[in-house]
Amino acid sequence: FDISVGNALVNMYGRCGSLDDARNVFEKLPQRDIVSWTAMMAAYGHNGDVEDARMVFDKMPQHDAVSWTAM
Repeated sequence: FDISVGNALVNMYGRCGSLDDARNVFEKLPQRDIVSWTAMMAAYGHNGDVEDARMVFDKMPQHDAVSWTAM
């Protein structure tokens, strides 16, 4: 599927508390951009999983102001 659709799904699942589904979509994205990484990190953070949010943040190939703020 399209990266924009994938990012929206990661965001939606994360906001609904379905982290397994968010992670599944994230892992299946054919390529990930800064939005993908930030959406996954924010999903963990939104659900109180600070350790996994930090793990995603540390694995991000690049950081921007939004990813720093989300962390």
